Amino acid sequence: MLRFFKSQLSGRPGFSIVPGVLLSGVGGGMAFPVLPLAALDAGVSLSFIGLIMAANRLVRMVFAPIVGTLVDRFGGRVVFLSGILVNMVVMALFALGSLTGKEGAFFFSGRLLHGIGSACVFVSAQTLALFAGGTDSRGKSTSIVRAAQSSGTPLGFILGGVLVTFLGEVTTFLLAMFALFTAFAVAFLTLPDLGKASLFRKKGSEKVKIRWNFRFVPLFIMVFIFTFSLQGVLLSTLVLWVHHRHLSIVHLKSQGTAGVLLAIEAFCSAGFSLLSGRIADRWGHPAILATTGFLMIFCGLFLFAKDLSGSGLYGALILLGIGAGLVWINLLLFLDTFIPHEMRGRGMGAIQFVGDSGSSLGALIGPVMMLKGAGVPYSVSSMMTIGAVACGLLLVLSEKRKATAE
Repeated sequence: MLRFFKSQLSGRPGFSIVPGVLLSGVGGGMAFPVLPLAALDAGVSLSFIGLIMAANRLVRMVFAPIVGTLVDRFGGRVVFLSGILVNMVVMALFALGSLTGKEGAFFFSGRLLHGIGSACVFVSAQTLALFAGGTDSRGKSTSIVRAAQSSGTPLGFILGGVLVTFLGEVTTFLLAMFALFTAFAVAFLTLPDLGKASLFRKKGSEKVKIRWNFRFVPLFIMVFIFTFSLQGVLLSTLVLWVHHRHLSIVHLKSQGTAGVLLAIEAFCSAGFSLLSGRIADRWGHPAILATTGFLMIFCGLFLFAKDLSGSGLYGALILLGIGAGLVWINLLLFLDTFIPHEMRGRGMGAIQFVGDSGSSLGALIGPVMMLKGAGVPYSVSSMMTIGAVACGLLLVLSEKRKATAE
């Protein structure tokens, strides 16, 4: 049975990356909705909660370029597996924090270490996905892996929020560690080692380098704004926003309710990522697709800032999810059009660096902005997306010029 499973996946390299990525997202996502309110209940200040939530991104920002180089040199498989092992240690630190009553110190230490582990997982998975698609199906393979990331994390949000309601924080963290162990075992059996062979160049051949291109500037600004708004501000404040408004879904605590809301956004993102990748493969024009996604994110954030409830709230989350599904895949595909394939690991490392800069800043100041009002973080984020749309239009013009020149 196991041999049959492996043989089926080996013929579909994009799909073979999915199981480990999905389960890794579940394990990591289970802890996320638990941390902010657990720290708040322990007496940790809002500013330090913001620092805790931003800590992993700050570290990942530093390590992502290093990890990209390691992926180019050693291949994605070994880097991915190492990242999962590190994340298992992270969950143990979270559990120790709750057991000892020193949540602030252990949560902060765990999030710092999580930066290294998640850098290994994210950069290696994205690089493997680009190689798995070849020249004709990059969008499809990248969207499949992205959908697995986007689906695994919200599943973890839901599980974490529900488990902490009925079993408590410590048990939730231990179960998250077990989920990561399962992810390691599955990835060890199924994960391919694509891309490594591209590094073996003939002696005397010219060293491959990433050359400067003006398109890096608007592209990286768009990445920064995207991660600032959705992966920084939204993720770090939604639990607190739900708690502030006393919202509850089927009698769940604030963590569980926030987990369900984040899951709605993330599942929409995962579903539309699959469609977005196929559209990009057939139609091209990733800049147009990414710009359209930012317009939808603007609408979602603008509505979110209005303290909506009921159908309005769910509509805003769906808009954010669809926009996210359009944006991230197409920004990766646009970058891949003008960097050497031998440097894909470093290209993904650069994207992760810029993205983590935005998400770190968003997670750091998001809870602090809430002191001015519960909707302030989302109003600020919506205004920033207007700049992203402007940058997207610049990339659209560059696409048209390139098409005309060809």
